[in-house]
Amino acid sequence: MTRMTELAATFPLTADHADAAAALMAHAYTDSRIGATPWSAGSIISSLASAHGFGLGINTGGQPDPDAALAGFLLARQLGSEAELLAIAVNQQERRHGYGRILLNTMIGRLKQEQTASVFLEVAVENHPAIQFYQIHGFEISGRRPRYYGSQDALIMQLSI
Repeated sequence: MTRMTELAATFPLTADHADAAAALMAHAYTDSRIGATPWSAGSIISSLASAHGFGLGINTGGQPDPDAALAGFLLARQLGSEAELLAIAVNQQERRHGYGRILLNTMIGRLKQEQTASVFLEVAVENHPAIQFYQIHGFEISGRRPRYYGSQDALIMQLSI
């Protein structure tokens, strides 16, 4: 763990973070391999406002300070024994410091406490860095969605927890 991630702290993402999260996502999702379109602030707010949606933010201040600049965030939803990771993004300058891992592990810890059995996600078949990231964290390929991202297929990945 780097010194920077030792100072990282997660906190619940709220509608107040939607503009910052949308801007971070717009910059993070510039690589065509990602396949996904960045979410608008309105879409982020809608996801957080849904009965089963939640989000996590991460900053580098050492304390969970929702007013500090976002280093990254994730959006997910949980329904019964299943959850879906909807989006995860880390500021390009903060990549390779473990923030994505911290966000993912925090989400998994929360879902374990709520006795969730599995987490699903979709990832573009060309997004090899993300596929590797998820596989390192125990996700397995469980299916494929043809043309899910326009002309690009998506892999369905699953983690049993």
